[in-house]
Amino acid sequence: MKVGIIGCGAIANIIASSIVPEDNNIDIEYFYDNDVERAENLASFANGVAVLDLEDMLDKVDLVLECASPDSVKEHAPNVLSHGVDMIIMSIGAFMDKEFYNKVNDICKKEKYKNTPSFRSSCRIGRY
Repeated sequence: MKVGIIGCGAIANIIASSIVPEDNNIDIEYFYDNDVERAENLASFANGVAVLDLEDMLDKVDLVLECASPDSVKEHAPNVLSHGVDMIIMSIGAFMDKEFYNKVNDICKKEKYKNTPSFRSSCRIGRY
């Protein structure tokens, strides 16, 4: 599975440090952050690619892992999901905004996702 990450701070570093060394068929390959240097540093650690534009990864990944902020979720989730890419959202506070929740839910229905926003310790949206 090819994975892209939005947000390359502490959470993304912990996840990459746990997954990259393992032989688990999970390839974290693309990294996007408003701070390009952070994306480049994490990409270097994972032998991946830092992208300047989120669009550059969407046709190349099976899953996007959001590790940034509720504002980032609001900015990027509709686009990611409209591309038919599954997402795990760490910043579930974005869904406190009922209008945004409904918008994402509508996209999921349109794109025929089996699982729409479900809330546990993170939010999974996917076709699995």
